[in-house]
Amino acid sequence: MNRGRRKLGMCRQGQPLLWCVYLLLLAAAAGCSGQIADRQEPTAAADIVQAYPELAGRQAETAEVLRIIDGDTFAAADGRKVRLVGVDTPETHGTAEYYGKEASAYARAELEGRKVIMFKDVSETDRYGRLLRFVFVEGETEMFNEQLIKRGYANTMTISPDVTFADRFKELEREAREAGAGLWAGDGSEGSGTAAEPPETEVNGGMPTEDAAQPKAESGTAGQSDASCAEPSIKGNINSKGDKIYHTPGSSHYDLTKPERMFCTEEEAVEAGFRAPRK
Repeated sequence: MNRGRRKLGMCRQGQPLLWCVYLLLLAAAAGCSGQIADRQEPTAAADIVQAYPELAGRQAETAEVLRIIDGDTFAAADGRKVRLVGVDTPETHGTAEYYGKEASAYARAELEGRKVIMFKDVSETDRYGRLLRFVFVEGETEMFNEQLIKRGYANTMTISPDVTFADRFKELEREAREAGAGLWAGDGSEGSGTAAEPPETEVNGGMPTEDAAQPKAESGTAGQSDASCAEPSIKGNINSKGDKIYHTPGSSHYDLTKPERMFCTEEEAVEAGFRAPRK
């Protein structure tokens, strides 16, 4: 308003009327354009929340991906390690599991050296101190966790209380399996007839690296058990073909099994998506 009065004052000092009108219109247009820019300027986090309304009200944070540890875990430039919530890619350390190298290569191509936007579910970290996060590449609105499942690089791995997208992830895995995407291409499941029967147990050999020594249990704060009892004895293993199999004490493969999960009852294992070994 003051700027308009100054322009009008110039007219009173002998400037032509048309010049005065031009200056006033120019000032008004500049003010309006600034207001429109302020209203229309989007933020990356807002775009993500629009695509995933379940994340509304959760604080977004950013990180730069320094290196990929494996398909579902990366190290950030600030030293933090981040574990993607709700997914589990095959192992690449020790004895590499089927499709693990492909999953790591995909994560490396998509994430390494890039800035990401992250949201937590409920838990801040897992028991190994890794941040538990839903991850988005800056400038994209499709969750990277989902990309891994949809393209067949990962299984779902849902652990309470981090269950916001559990149903969504399960449906995406079902679609990927039916489409034969990635690790589901000839997965050796019953009746597929497309691949040889995979081993029921994967036993890692060799000396583990610092990253490999950290199991892939995902959710919960430090010291919290994934099982419902203090001393779970049923071992849950994910073999090289991605099959989730549980082993009970006294079974033939029990002592050799390297568990990804531990359960108190067979019902608990089945509920988490694991099955009994084939006889």
